[in-house]
Amino acid sequence: MKDDDIDALVKLSQQSVSKMTNVDIAKLDKLTRERPIEDIENLIQLYAQKQLSKTPEQVTKLVTSFKRNIGMVNVIKRKFGSRCQICGFTFKTSSGSYYSEAAHVIPISKAVEGVDSPDNIWILCPNHHKMLDKGAIIAKDQHSYIENNEIKELLKY
Repeated sequence: MKDDDIDALVKLSQQSVSKMTNVDIAKLDKLTRERPIEDIENLIQLYAQKQLSKTPEQVTKLVTSFKRNIGMVNVIKRKFGSRCQICGFTFKTSSGSYYSEAAHVIPISKAVEGVDSPDNIWILCPNHHKMLDKGAIIAKDQHSYIENNEIKELLKY
C-alpha cells in the first residue's frame, strides 16, 4: 500500500462518522476493498498502535425522535413469533425473550399520516432491517419486496 493511500485512510478514519459524506465513504471503501490481506493487517496494526493510548471521547447529544406504538409492535411481533418475515431468523436473548425488529417500510421519520400502522410494519432480523433501510431490499407492496431485481414474497406464518 502506498504512503499516500495510508495517509488518506488515516485522515478519513479520523473524521466523525456523522460528518462523513457519501464521497468520503466511497473513498474509504475504494482504499480498503480488494486489498491484499497483508495490507489490511498492516492497517489494523497502525490503528492499534495509535488507539492503545487513547480513551474514547464522550459526547452528549440532544436527540429528537418519533414515538412509536410499542403495544402494537409487540402484538405484530407475537403474530410472527418474532421471526424475520424474510428469512425466519430470530434468537433468544439472555432474558429469555426472542429478538426481532419492527421495520417501518415508509420510514417513521417521514412523519406522514398512517406511517406507524400495522400495514407499514414488517418484522425483520437486524440484517434485513438494515438492508431495507439502506435500499438493498425495496418494498414492492405490503406482502412482497425486491432484492437483486427479483420479486420475493414475505414469509407467512
